[in-house]
Formats: sequence, structure tokens, C-alpha cells
Amino acid sequence: MKCVRCGAEASAGLTTEAVELGNGGVLVVRHIPCYRCGHCGEVLYAGDVVTRLEALTARAEELVQEVTVVNYAKAS
Repeated sequence: MKCVRCGAEASAGLTTEAVELGNGGVLVVRHIPCYRCGHCGEVLYAGDVVTRLEALTARAEELVQEVTVVNYAKAS
């Protein structure tokens, strides 16, 4: 996959993201499948991963009071 930022090659890997939720909580999602650019470090997600992350975030906003850590692979 080509990086949308610099055009260099991005390779498959895993990453961790922290998201501030609208209810004041924080969601940490670990082991997210991604593509990382070897040149600029930009992290890219496939469309299905973005859809799943949005669903996880929405669900966390319903449940989370402060901090939640989710393993992407186990939550998918």
C-alpha cells in the first residue's frame, strides 16, 4: 500500500490508539491492524478497520466512565 501522505511504501503491522470519548472517558484500542509508512511514519487503516473502530468507540461511549483498554482482535 502507498502512503497517502508521502507516497512511500507502507507495510502491514499493528498499532495502538487512544481516543478521547465525548463523555470524558478515554478508550485505548490495542493491536489494531494497520499499514505504517516506512518513510514518514503515517498510520493508515483499511475501510473495514475504520468501521470497526467507529463501532467500538460508539459502544465505549455508552459504557465507559473513565478508561477502557480493548484488544481489537478480541473485540472484532
